[in-house]
Amino acid sequence: MRRIVYLCHQKIAKMKKTACTFLLLTMALHAAAMGWNQLDSLYRCIDNAIGRSAEFIAVREARIGNLRAKLSKAADDRGRLDCTLRLYEEYKSYQNDSAVAYLTNAISLAVSLKDGDMADCCRSLLAFQYSSSGMYTEAFTMLDAQKASRLHGKARSQYYISLTHLYGEVAYYTSPPSLQRRFQARADSCRRRLLQVLGPEEDIALQYREMEYYNKKNFAKALEINNRRMKGLRPDDHQYAVVAFYRYLDYYLAKDTLTMKYWLTQSVLNDVRNAVMDQGAMWELTHFLIDGGDVERAYRYIGFATDCANRFNSRMRNWQITSTLARINKVYEQRQKETNTRLRELVGGISLLSLLLLAMIFYSHRQHKQLAVAQKQLKQKNHELIASNEQLSDVVRQLNKTVKLLDDSNKVKEEYVGRSLYMCSVYIGRMASFRKQVIKRLKTRQYDTLYQDTRKQDDDEKEAEELYQNFDSAFLHLYPNFVEEFNRLLRPEERLPSSSTNLTTPLRIFALIRLGIDDSGKIAEFLHYSVNTIYNYRARIKNGALGERELFEEQVKKIGMAK
Repeated sequence: MRRIVYLCHQKIAKMKKTACTFLLLTMALHAAAMGWNQLDSLYRCIDNAIGRSAEFIAVREARIGNLRAKLSKAADDRGRLDCTLRLYEEYKSYQNDSAVAYLTNAISLAVSLKDGDMADCCRSLLAFQYSSSGMYTEAFTMLDAQKASRLHGKARSQYYISLTHLYGEVAYYTSPPSLQRRFQARADSCRRRLLQVLGPEEDIALQYREMEYYNKKNFAKALEINNRRMKGLRPDDHQYAVVAFYRYLDYYLAKDTLTMKYWLTQSVLNDVRNAVMDQGAMWELTHFLIDGGDVERAYRYIGFATDCANRFNSRMRNWQITSTLARINKVYEQRQKETNTRLRELVGGISLLSLLLLAMIFYSHRQHKQLAVAQKQLKQKNHELIASNEQLSDVVRQLNKTVKLLDDSNKVKEEYVGRSLYMCSVYIGRMASFRKQVIKRLKTRQYDTLYQDTRKQDDDEKEAEELYQNFDSAFLHLYPNFVEEFNRLLRPEERLPSSSTNLTTPLRIFALIRLGIDDSGKIAEFLHYSVNTIYNYRARIKNGALGERELFEEQVKKIGMAK
């Protein structure tokens, strides 16, 4: 199998696109039908199979146990030889040492039975087993002891099978190109001789013919032969894994990546489920996984292959696995370097961002301090503005009071102007009537009557009383609560009687003071009293004040004003 892998990598490197359009279309449709999800599903199946490998090993161990029991109970050498060969078949891909031991025993049993053909066949099988595990010297020694001319039938075909395999393995692992070509030529010569002694439909013959077409890059013929080999095989047969591996090589030749990986995974699955410890397909699969970047899965698979190789005890397989592990390690190292590079870049970016953040924090702190100062100044300005607003409110209140006073004053003026005009009009009418009467009396020479009319005082008192009533009515209309508020400024015992229509003389005096006439002479002239009388009235009333005497008249002036 390693020889096959070698040929694959050696031949495919020089390969060009020669497949016909029909075959490429067929492969493309096949790949589309399977889909990449199927490949992922197969990988999961392999993971599951690896997880259950202990179960599969137990099944093989059970078969081996049964065969050992039969061997111990065999009645004769022929029966023991048959059981020994069957045990070899179980061990040849499971444990190399046990396989060699049982083949050695089989040779001894065949010699004792004087079955020379069987002994020669077993020697060739032993040489094949040696070459599969890297024991090339032992394999050459075993095959050199035989003479092809004396071999017949199965022994002869097995001899050429082992010799072809041995030369192929040596050619694969030989470094000098000249030696490599020499061993490869011998392997080709042995294969040609082998095909001469094999039946055309034997699997080994079909296998070599498939490889011939493979080496000639004839994908269609190689796949046709593989289809013939695949007929009659069940997926759980170990031979199915071998044929599936060759099918993988055929699709590798056609560069049908999806399909070739499918058949490679089928070979791997069969090996794992049959507890095959010579994991060639698994080793091949790990390289595809590494190339595809799935290093973690490749590491798990090569680890499993390592455990299998240790159980099989094959020096060459361990060497192959070691090189694969080295490749995985190299990939890990490269990834580690890339990760470290990205990490350094990330640390650098974070450092730069940290510096920017610190600068922003410093700038923000400065702005915060400036904002705090501005807020403090704004707060101070707000306090000043509030104080200014309060002062302005006081001014507005004062203005409102002044406006109210002006309104009151205007109302008083309007009221009194109206009443004054009315009284003037009345007095003018009376004077006109009196003048007409005087003229009439003078014309009729009624001088005595005229003299008596002008001496009457009742009319003067009547007119004065009418004037006071008009004043009282107008004032109480303007200040309906004047009397009540005036009495509140006096002690209870000094309070004046009140009326809803007329004012007493003291009330008229302070009513005139409320209207702004605070000169005693003007008050006396209006009320037809002496100045001294007015002064006494004012003094007596102020003496009965509740508060300070000097502030009484100012308080009276504020009666009726808006609070």
